[in-house]
Amino acid sequence: MLRRAWAILTELVQQDPEEDEGNHKNDELPPTRTLKTVYFALTESVINYGFVVWGKTSLTTLSKLQVAQKWIIKIMLFKQIRYSSELVFRDSKILYPEQLYLKSLIRFMMKYELYKEYLQHGQNTRSPKVYTDVPNSIKRLRYSTVKKELTRWIIDSQYAINYVI
Repeated sequence: MLRRAWAILTELVQQDPEEDEGNHKNDELPPTRTLKTVYFALTESVINYGFVVWGKTSLTTLSKLQVAQKWIIKIMLFKQIRYSSELVFRDSKILYPEQLYLKSLIRFMMKYELYKEYLQHGQNTRSPKVYTDVPNSIKRLRYSTVKKELTRWIIDSQYAINYVI
């Protein structure tokens, strides 16, 4: 499925190798917003499928997934292959695979109300670290509205970049 997303994005973009880094001047190219929609529909949906179950797979599998994701995002943003991947993720506001895993895990825990305890004191010492790190303002939201705020918090805090999964 990632190959299909790659083919569709490259077909949409048709990047000119003579082009400067990220500066596309062709008016016929689709806007970045459209390409992001294609990315979310074809790539991130495949990555997220079953991520709660297989998100803790081997680093080899995750690194292959991350390489494919980086290539697709670089094509989508009209960046050269040697362009910094960290800048690509920051510019696009798209989550790394580790961040996607943690987002899926936290949403799963919220959906099924796992580790929801009524404490006698203010310190939550019995929940997993990933859940205790989530701000209370996000934990209080309804499940249907939590996705956007959770994504914003993960991007702003760069959560999971140095987090050992």
